[in-house]
Amino acid sequence: MPRTARIEKKGYYNHIICRGQRKNPLFFSNNDINEYYKIVNYSLTKTDSIISAYCLMRNHVHLLVKRNKIPLYRLMHRINTIYSLYFNRKYKLSGHVFQGRYKSFIVLEEKHLYTVVNYIHNNPVKAGLVKKCIKYRHSSAKAYQNGSSDMNINLVNANMTFYDDIEKMYNNQYEYIGNYDKFLKIEKRMKNRENAKNAEKRVVRKQLFKNILVGILGKYDIDYDMFNNKKWFRNNIKIRKLIIIDIMNSGFSQSEIARFLNCSKQLISKIMKNN
Repeated sequence: MPRTARIEKKGYYNHIICRGQRKNPLFFSNNDINEYYKIVNYSLTKTDSIISAYCLMRNHVHLLVKRNKIPLYRLMHRINTIYSLYFNRKYKLSGHVFQGRYKSFIVLEEKHLYTVVNYIHNNPVKAGLVKKCIKYRHSSAKAYQNGSSDMNINLVNANMTFYDDIEKMYNNQYEYIGNYDKFLKIEKRMKNRENAKNAEKRVVRKQLFKNILVGILGKYDIDYDMFNNKKWFRNNIKIRKLIIIDIMNSGFSQSEIARFLNCSKQLISKIMKNN
């Protein structure tokens, strides 16, 4: 099946994974980890996203992030860019620090948040670093287990029930956690909303186009209905060219002009090339 573009939706949690380039370490010391904490907390003040769980491993990072109005990539781009600059400057390196773009799994239903939190917190156990996840220093497991607020990252809503078992619910191809039908419904709803917004924008642009066109036609003492007459439009090539150039100079694209004048884009393109 073809790869589906990942969904980034307001009000939903996302499990973010950032890996070191070629699985190289991201942190060589506690100072590096502390610097990462500072960068994350600083970046959180520049966006409205919130982090509800985290775990920092040697060569990768797990974050549970709730996206609000501001797109998620704004937060992650800021974190990864600032940390990369710090890392390369400190170790006198150049090039990529992180392996490609961050991985993002949208959590489709609230009940699956518990699974995601468990998955994140149990990474050190799975790697054999500790026997119990609350013994690992660089995660939010302790906050969930003991209700501790003494965390390195400013957590929000760290009040989910903690479980020891981990369900395997991750779909790596489509980057979602939960039910596939739910994923498709969200995707369809997002596309419908996007189409509705685009249609509304086109209506506004069309009215603006008409207003500007009427003003331009007034310069040449041409009636609006006359200009829209196909026979007149076809026979008055020189004046038509001047009008279309004026419209283009008003900020409309060739595609918009062709659509609003109900003519081919090739015709508009030809006029502009000969200008």
